[in-house]
Amino acid sequence: MHTITNIEAVREILVIRLNKIGDMICAIPLIKTLRRNFKNAEITVFTEEPSIELLEGSGLADGFIVYKKDRRLLWNRHLECLRLLKKHKREAGIGHFDIAIAVKGGFSSFLAAITFLSGARIRIGYVSPEKRLSNLFYNFPVDPIDIPRFHQVDACLNLLTALGIKEMSRDITIDIPAEHKAAAMKFLREKGLQPKERLAVFNISNNRDASKWDVDNFIKFGRAISQRYGYNCIITCVPADKEKAVKICDGLSGNGFLHDTSKLMDFAAITSVANLLVAGDGGAIHIGAAAGAKVIALFGQTNPVIYGPYGEGHTILKSHDGNVNSITPDDVIRAVRI
Repeated sequence: MHTITNIEAVREILVIRLNKIGDMICAIPLIKTLRRNFKNAEITVFTEEPSIELLEGSGLADGFIVYKKDRRLLWNRHLECLRLLKKHKREAGIGHFDIAIAVKGGFSSFLAAITFLSGARIRIGYVSPEKRLSNLFYNFPVDPIDIPRFHQVDACLNLLTALGIKEMSRDITIDIPAEHKAAAMKFLREKGLQPKERLAVFNISNNRDASKWDVDNFIKFGRAISQRYGYNCIITCVPADKEKAVKICDGLSGNGFLHDTSKLMDFAAITSVANLLVAGDGGAIHIGAAAGAKVIALFGQTNPVIYGPYGEGHTILKSHDGNVNSITPDDVIRAVRI
């Protein structure tokens, strides 16, 4: 294990975290831990566009490098990363990065390459258990872990042991801008609802087919908690699923309300004033947990040990056959805590 003897001398840190929103939320404790330990440093986050809204204005990041995939024939992702790194250094007046961290629960040759291309003096990441040339891109390597046994939050935090850091933040909480909170409260007032008074948010959209709970299941579940426990249900979705959301609202006979959450923070804001969030595994459950909602997460094929909502008070239901629709409305009703 390596240590840094002069923490005050660290001025520039690069955090490389690609992929989706849920992945970035799982990296928030790592960034918060870096903030706490390197008070003189500026933190740049190398990420994809959806994560910018999550971190912008939070005080967690001082700058961003935005990576966008391109399908052009002659486009090279490594050369593009090198271009982006050079451009950011030039525009931000950064001579070099002191530390670069490839944030992922396991080895990635692409992240290893970005870390090396950053030119950082200290380069941290998980190495492959196999002998790979790209293992040499890290001069502060971290040994592989048994990924199925670790949540992504803990797997990311384990990278910081390479710096000798022992006390880690495990706080995934996100700051929701005031204007988005105000919009959520306005929506509640217009519908005659009160924050945290028997409110359930349903997020019906998902990138994985095996994690999309059927419309009829949401209707049956929503009717049951409305009739038994007096819940009102707020339905959220991506634009492509609006027709399904309207069908659910109609099926709830006045106890279902469609809410437009076109921006990530709109969704975070509405979950923050609800009692619970019901959603398939994916970014929505992580946003809900980070916003302070109690989450009922419906898992199809994904391993909930790695990707479940982080923190206490959440409920995970896992299908027995890899199809989330094997989880019945009655199963979810039993998970509702009154």
